[in-house]
Amino acid sequence: MDHNGLEISVFTAFAEGVTELSAFDNALAVGGVQDANLIALSSVVPPNAAILRRPVPEGSVRLGDRLYCVLARQSTAVLGDEAWAGLRWAVDRSGRGGVFAEAWGSTEAIVASELDATIAEMVATRPAMDFAPAESAIIGGSCVDAPVCAVAIAAFLSEPWSTPGQLPG
Repeated sequence: MDHNGLEISVFTAFAEGVTELSAFDNALAVGGVQDANLIALSSVVPPNAAILRRPVPEGSVRLGDRLYCVLARQSTAVLGDEAWAGLRWAVDRSGRGGVFAEAWGSTEAIVASELDATIAEMVATRPAMDFAPAESAIIGGSCVDAPVCAVAIAAFLSEPWSTPGQLPG
């Protein structure tokens, strides 16, 4: 299928840090987006977009860029607790777009169940589309020695800030 040039990078990461926030930053580094300002999107895939399981290509995100993404994030600093995050997506077979579902929680089973239920309903409410089987990306683990964070991200587009819209100083 030809795509319109939009390549959506889907990646998961699980990382530790000295705090939950630094664990989140370390997880973002795994996917190559630690220098971006994340802007959360609702979960609709544009027509003819290519969804690729990979970190964001090196050099795609510059310091401070806006990164439009679907994000699932869960962290914990409680020893023995778990953090899980995941995405599930389905796209129309003819390239007319699709949907992402995101979920996060304290167990893999909770996240998987929520993703399954959400994507099933999202697909059902779009009867005119012919969806291919859904795909998933889920990650997580336990807090053993330090705070942890699990992220699942679908990165759509990175763009720099421009000065015309700058706030008056």
